[in-house]
Amino acid sequence: MRSGEVLAAVTADPCSVQGCRKIPLGPLRYAACASPDFVERFFKDGLTPEALATAPCLRFDRRDGLQARL
Repeated sequence: MRSGEVLAAVTADPCSVQGCRKIPLGPLRYAACASPDFVERFFKDGLTPEALATAPCLRFDRRDGLQARL
């Protein structure tokens, strides 16, 4: 966005980028998704803090904290 190559973005960051306006969308429901094989491998005993700590997850970059907040 800072370079001007993006027209719009949805973010959890409360600060807006200089030159942009911020429009609150309201709460968005997060749906964690996984294949049946992934669930069987990493969540055999359900969605527990221990299982979440060891299961791999995707991160957009080092600042992406969405999965960690789950």
